[in-house]
Amino acid sequence: NILIQSAAMLTADTSISLAADGNITLQSGSELDAGTFVLVDAGNDILLQGGSRVEAGTTVTLTADNNVTVHDGAVVVAGTNVHITGDVVLIDDAVVTADAGSITIDGTSITITDSALVTAQDDVSAAATSFVLIEDSSVVTAQTGQVSLTGGTTVTVQSSAEVLALLGAISMAANGGALTVTSGARVDAGTTVTGTATDNAGNSATASVTTAPADATAPTITAAVAPAPNAAGWNRSDATVTFT
Repeated sequence: NILIQSAAMLTADTSISLAADGNITLQSGSELDAGTFVLVDAGNDILLQGGSRVEAGTTVTLTADNNVTVHDGAVVVAGTNVHITGDVVLIDDAVVTADAGSITIDGTSITITDSALVTAQDDVSAAATSFVLIEDSSVVTAQTGQVSLTGGTTVTVQSSAEVLALLGAISMAANGGALTVTSGARVDAGTTVTGTATDNAGNSATASVTTAPADATAPTITAAVAPAPNAAGWNRSDATVTFT
């Protein structure tokens, strides 16, 4: 096991690599900061506790044979790309950011919950062999690319969660399971959501729908009086005002 104790800091001009057969834990307030890349590779679990931070000038990679948990305001930020592999849980205001690249999350299951924030300049991809769950006011955003959510069983966006592709498309696929957007959740307006269903024989079908773009145009209203007023601007009889 590797334990980075509370408020401890490891910094490097180039790279930081941590590898353990067991667990790797960053306690509250600890930090890894490298000029190029950070690699954290655990044979068991990776845990980023509250307020801990992993930052690299180019790439951050977190990979575990079992669980990767980022919680309670912990931050993962890369200058270009972030790659997380394992049973992934981003929870309680966790933040994962790729400033100029993409975020790739893959593993057995992916849970993004309790106001977690996942933001990439390019693409966001979340692919799990079992389920993908985004819920409880969490937000997943691709600034210029697309968001791809793929689950082996289900993909669910619920409880006021948001999935946003500001300039691209949103793709959701559940192989043999259900695609669900419910309970106050939303996907970005004006984007294309694609769902794919695959049965046990390998047969598949795909359907797409484009969400309605947001109406940003203010309404107009015009009033007309009949009969028209006289030259002095008066009506000496009953008048009818019609609004269109």
